[in-house]
Amino acid sequence: MVDWMIDWMIDWMIDWMIDWMIDWMIDWMIDWMIDWMIDWMIDWMIDWMIDWMIDWMIDWMIDWMIDWMIDWMIDWMIDWMIDWMIDWMIDWMIDWMIDWMNG
Repeated sequence: MVDWMIDWMIDWMIDWMIDWMIDWMIDWMIDWMIDWMIDWMIDWMIDWMIDWMIDWMIDWMIDWMIDWMIDWMIDWMIDWMIDWMIDWMIDWMIDWMIDWMNG
């Protein structure tokens, strides 16, 4: 009877329970690692990277590039208007008027 109880305690309580606890803990840890570390962290990283990339695209490509293009176009248009319309056209008109007045 004592032998059977000791055997049962060794076999059931120690072997089976510890095995079950170890298995459960390993399963739980793997699940936790997969669910939390891999799923959640990667999701978070992907979300963060997408957010960052969208922010970067909006901030840099759209804001900065469009600002630069608008500035460049305004500068170019003003330069073109000053250089061509004012300088060249007025020079041509003055030259033409002087020529016309001189006969």
